[in-house]
Amino acid sequence: MPKDIRGKVVLITGGATGMGRATALEFAALGAKVVVTTGHSVEKGEAVVREIRDRGGEAIFLPCDVSREESVRECIRGVVERFGRLDCAFNNAGVGPDGVKMPYGPLTEWSTENWDKVMDTNLRGLFFCLKYELLQMQKQKSGSIVNTASIGGLKMSPGFG
Repeated sequence: MPKDIRGKVVLITGGATGMGRATALEFAALGAKVVVTTGHSVEKGEAVVREIRDRGGEAIFLPCDVSREESVRECIRGVVERFGRLDCAFNNAGVGPDGVKMPYGPLTEWSTENWDKVMDTNLRGLFFCLKYELLQMQKQKSGSIVNTASIGGLKMSPGFG
């Protein structure tokens, strides 16, 4: 087990499903204190925390809608109140066409509402996360941040405007 991970406080946005969930479980397995966030499914976020705890890890769930600055500010405040610091952030929250919550289709048929949701979450949300994570890490004089991006930046799929 890497000694530099054990006991570190790790925040994972979009931590309820997919890569975020897998990352939360892996950090916990390495001995980190994990903070799982999501703005979509409290139940799924809490389920990841239960799974980590059932495996002997330490984790908490904090709701966070990264598209809202106040929500991000409160989330970071909550991390620091609970653990005293923030050592690592994995900015993984993102939205895009999934065929369920957001339709696939040509960009020319997309609604402004869908476009705004993607931009508010994927761009503004990342800005808000970086802003408040960096402010905390500057106070501490340490920290690491990893940002996830969609493969859509390199390769597009039909109907994925």
